[in-house]
Amino acid sequence: MNNDDLKEEIKNRIKLSEIISKKVILKKKSENSFIGLCPFHSEKTPSFHVHDEKQFYHCFGCEKHGDIFSFTMEFDNMDFYSALKYLASLIGLTVNNKSHQDNSFQNKYKTLELSSKFFVETLNNKKNKNVLDYLNERGLSKEICQEFLIGYAPSKNYDYQLIDFLKSKNINEEELVEIGLAKKKYNNLYGYFYDRIMIPIVSANGKVIAFGGRTTNSSEPKYLNSPESDVFSKRNILFGAYNVKKRNKNIDNIILCEGYMDVIALFRFGYPAVASLGTAVSEKQIDLLTKLSKNIFIVFDGDQAGKNASIRLFDKLLPLLKTDNVFRFVFLPNNLDPEEYLIKNGKDNFNFLLEKSYYISDIIWLMGIKNKMNDTPEEVAKFWKFIRSKIYQIKEKNLQLAIKDDLENRINKLRSKIRGYNSKPNNFINLNLPKIESDYRFKVIIAIILNFPKLYDVFEKQLIKIKFTNNSLHEVKEVIFSIIKNNSDVSYTQLVESLKERDLIKFLGDFRLEAIFSKLRSSDKKIKIDESRKVLEELIHMVNNN
Repeated sequence: MNNDDLKEEIKNRIKLSEIISKKVILKKKSENSFIGLCPFHSEKTPSFHVHDEKQFYHCFGCEKHGDIFSFTMEFDNMDFYSALKYLASLIGLTVNNKSHQDNSFQNKYKTLELSSKFFVETLNNKKNKNVLDYLNERGLSKEICQEFLIGYAPSKNYDYQLIDFLKSKNINEEELVEIGLAKKKYNNLYGYFYDRIMIPIVSANGKVIAFGGRTTNSSEPKYLNSPESDVFSKRNILFGAYNVKKRNKNIDNIILCEGYMDVIALFRFGYPAVASLGTAVSEKQIDLLTKLSKNIFIVFDGDQAGKNASIRLFDKLLPLLKTDNVFRFVFLPNNLDPEEYLIKNGKDNFNFLLEKSYYISDIIWLMGIKNKMNDTPEEVAKFWKFIRSKIYQIKEKNLQLAIKDDLENRINKLRSKIRGYNSKPNNFINLNLPKIESDYRFKVIIAIILNFPKLYDVFEKQLIKIKFTNNSLHEVKEVIFSIIKNNSDVSYTQLVESLKERDLIKFLGDFRLEAIFSKLRSSDKKIKIDESRKVLEELIHMVNNN
């Protein structure tokens, strides 16, 4: 890595305030700026400003101004090389004593860059039109392929392979093996990737450091990543971070998902996203994530493995949490990954899942509730102990106190409920629905799901908890919910026909939403899914808390 690249890497990975706060007491002014007493001259009123985003400090008293390198050099009395070496060591990088660059590394970066270009050229070869067609079918346009440098590793029977190309550039076999582009068996050299869509894994400063390959057929493994090397450590990289940073100076929200195809799919739909390249998220990746955005959504796959990974990440996060960042968890339904969910349900429903995602305190509470078998004093005591044990894992004191207050409040409400005090339920949506007879509430819930079957996925957990007191409506509910669970794409018309076939439609009466909402809201306008969703949420809350 040459001198300029190493400097940029250090600036991108180390916040200026992190270095200066070790020497100077800083007070936060805004999200990315701090103020303190100048370390370079004597003063009583703070005039020393530090800007993380702009990567400089400035004193309005003595006019000292500079970056992370000039501060380290002046404060610690170091020359540039010593400062470079010290700062590089903080992020696990080394500096060549003679020229500040490692020729071996440079050669590897160059080889990986050449390989990426080879894969892109191969993809655009007329012989591989079927691969381009496959990408287009998956929604990967030419622009997206260019954005992510997507290419194609040809099949084994292709007449010109990557190894042939790189040998023509005088690149030695040992280097190809070292960076995971080839492997040796019985002294013969073989390619590592064959017949795969190739997605370069790019470092924060835009260098290709590895590849991910996705099969175009049913062969296994479905995804194949480069082995780790001198230039690639999976635990120290977030796929997509370079794409996000080059397009967005200020990122309000970012999504963490599992794989590169998820990142690319989310990009297609307009969401900034990065991937951990697997379900095991390292502390280094968490640190990189917190530097990208304040608000972080965890959206792993909806299968059991994805849910387990979310909980493992949650446990790892607790001692690392800071007040500067907000983590929220989304659990996708029906074993869907982010791409599948967006294609099937659209952006509106995905945005709703983001809006209703779970905060850290929600996850602690839900984990505790799940393990509480009953309301005996022993079980309740275990529940409270579990909640508090999670709270005390949070090291950031202000955040720990805030989450503790929230959960203590929930515990007090639960204690009152267990003792039989019927406190008034919190009308958290505040739609001010009129009082309506109990059966009619259940009928409205069924009618909304009947008209908008997609809402079943959003409220499945709450819906299955509802106990329908009317046997006829219970039977209608069971039929509708069962059909939707087996076919999430079922339409309103198909559901109505199914009820008619079973002679159950008569129990609903007039189930047109306009008629129902006119009773609830004195309105005869056409009802849309967003309004229905709000009404449904409040009705579920009402019936589950009565």
